[in-house]
Amino acid sequence: IPTKLVIRTNGTYDCSWALVIRSKGYQKILSQTGEEIIDLGIPEKGTLQGTCSMGMYNFKINFE
Repeated sequence: IPTKLVIRTNGTYDCSWALVIRSKGYQKILSQTGEEIIDLGIPEKGTLQGTCSMGMYNFKINFE
């Protein structure tokens, strides 16, 4: 299934406004308040991991 990841920020002011998804070659400074849509295409089975620029905040999405 074609998949899009929607990232919403609201008054972000720390390292969490820098999003890195290494497996996708994605790296971006997000708006302090706003929305970023990342087209993931058709994800393969596995785990997608992302982090802030300092590695303090992270997330994992499991695709089955």
